[in-house]
Order: sequence, then C-alpha cells, then structure tokens
Amino acid sequence: MNQARQEKPKRERGTGSIYEHRGVWHVQVRDQGKRLRESTGLRGKEGEKAAKNLLKKRLGEIAVGRFRPGADRVRLADLKRLVEVDYDLNTRRSVERVRQSYMHLERFFGTMPAPLIPRRASEYIATRREEGAKNSTIRNEITALRRGFTLAVREGLLVDRPVFPSIRVTTVRQGFVDDKVMAKILAALPEHAAPFAEFCFRTAWRRGEVQGLLWSDVDADAGEIRIPGARTKNGRPATFPFSADARLSELLKEQRARTDVWQRERGELVPWVFWRGTKSGARPLRGCWKSWATATKAAGAPGLLLHDLRRSRARLWSNRGVPDRVGMALGHWATRSVYDRYGIVSDADMREGVGRSEREESATHSPRRAGPRG
Repeated sequence: MNQARQEKPKRERGTGSIYEHRGVWHVQVRDQGKRLRESTGLRGKEGEKAAKNLLKKRLGEIAVGRFRPGADRVRLADLKRLVEVDYDLNTRRSVERVRQSYMHLERFFGTMPAPLIPRRASEYIATRREEGAKNSTIRNEITALRRGFTLAVREGLLVDRPVFPSIRVTTVRQGFVDDKVMAKILAALPEHAAPFAEFCFRTAWRRGEVQGLLWSDVDADAGEIRIPGARTKNGRPATFPFSADARLSELLKEQRARTDVWQRERGELVPWVFWRGTKSGARPLRGCWKSWATATKAAGAPGLLLHDLRRSRARLWSNRGVPDRVGMALGHWATRSVYDRYGIVSDADMREGVGRSEREESATHSPRRAGPRG
C-alpha cells in the first residue's frame, strides 16, 4: 500500500523565500511586481539562519515602504568614499586617521555587502584586540564605520543605520613633563626638532597645528600668532600672544633668523615656521619620532608622547594660577570637559596640596599656651 507523499506547505504568495545556491544562502522577495534576490554571503546552518532573518527584515521593509533594492551591492569601499567626501566638504583635519581606520576595516571585511557587516562587528573587535590594538583605536575604527552607514542612509543607499557594539575606553594617559625634564629633552633633540617641541610645550597647541604654522600667521608687530579655523582641529580660529612669553619670543626670533639665512644662501622661499633643510631644499617638519623617542629616554621620561606636552602645559598653567577659561582659550580647548581631562592632577600635586593644607592649618590653629596655675 503506497503511503501518501507528505508535501511541504507552500508559502503564501508574496511572503518571499530562501534558497541555497552553490552552497550560499539567498533571499528572494517581490516588490512592486519585481523579483529581487539577495545573497547572505554565508553557508551552512549559519547561512540558513541569516537568510531567514534577512527575509523577515526585507518583508517588513517592503510592508512599510522602506525597502531599498540594491542595498546588498553597497560595499565597505562605498562607505569609505562617502566618509572621505564628507570630511573634505567640512574641511576636517582628521581624514588621515579615518583612512587608517578603513585600512583595517577593509582588511577584515573585504568586499562583504554592507548590510552583512554589523553582524560580524563583534568578531572584528575581538580580532583587533588579539592583534594588540588598543580600545581607543578600535573605537575610532568603529566610529568611522558607523559614520559611513549614517551617510549611506542619508544618501538613500541603505534603509537604516545598525547598532554597533559600544567600546568603553577607561585608560587616560597620565604622561606629564615639567620644566627641568623638558630642558633635558630639548638638549637631546636635533637642532631642527628642538624649537618645534619647545613651541608645542609652551603653547599647548596640537602637533598638526604647529607643523602647519606659517610665517604669515605670525604678526610680529602685534606680538600674536593667529591661525584660521580651517587649519584647526575644532574649526575655531586660534590666537596666542607670544610677546607675553619672553622665551617664546626669543624662539621665534631664532627661527626667523635661521629661515632668513637659508633663504638668502639658497634663494629659496621658506613659508613654514618649523622646517628641515635637506639636499633637495627646505621641507615642512612632519615627524621627528625616532629622535623624540631617543631624547625622552635619555631625559628619563621613556614613553612620553609629544601630545603629552599639551597636557603638561594645561597642568602647569593651572598650578601657576592661570584661570581655566584663559588656559582653554590659549590652548583652544573647545569644551570644559576636555580641558578637565587634560588637566589631570598627578600624585605629586595631590601630596603637595595636602602638605600645603596642613601647613596653613598649623599656622592658623597653633596650640594655646597653658596659663600659670594658681
């Protein structure tokens, strides 16, 4: 007796389907009479599960009119291009850091369709940690990726921006340097690098802003340095009254004299305040990392970053009674919270504060002398 063949219940028309092709699971839906197929890029049970979830998502988007055909053709390279264009339009100076972030992202995700990237974000974070990347670095990379999705949604390429894992950064650098240690570092630096480092230390300006400083930014008559907002990180113009700092004034005079000698002997215009002479001509000072590492080690401050000079100056200003609002203006910190983070108090500062409080309390509340007994 033949048993009745059990047939799988057919899907209701318009509910789409999932299928396997060459080992890879796909989704098929209909939107406005058009048959649309989309690959999950995954195989096996994982691919089947991903296809079911993707089908539900696409049917929901079609139901509310938010489906974007061709979303699976958006790649990481497209997100990167959107971010770079956005940074160029807004003249943001950190575009190089974004490119560095996308270099790591492309190495991991390759040509994977953008809608599939979020589900592997946790795996990416774990891989980067195994490679030794710090949480702050990984957070910058995920932020760059998130920005790409945001711009893709704005351009109509994707429907929504996914939620990525949050990365908490709790490590804040504690590197500080005082005048004595800084003098040792400057003595160990090459002639072309020492003025640059000293300027960073005395002004608390960012490295990139000092590297791009031009002689046209220096107003010798007014005793001020002014750079436009287009060349600062936060987009705000920066001003520093260098004439109020005798050593800073002397440093700029020395740089001006050195520049004039080079221009007179070589017949070459040098527009930069800090530069380096080479056989092929003068070049803007872009990096002195090896000499900086050698100098800090010789001065007993190994591992000190050039950016730590900015933090050090904020603390020195605070300890010397400079109001916080003035310090923020001189170093052009945009927000108080960021300035407070840079103005970290060291253990030595806390010990000095306790000792000062104890001395003042002892002077104010001296013990009374016992009177003569009757």
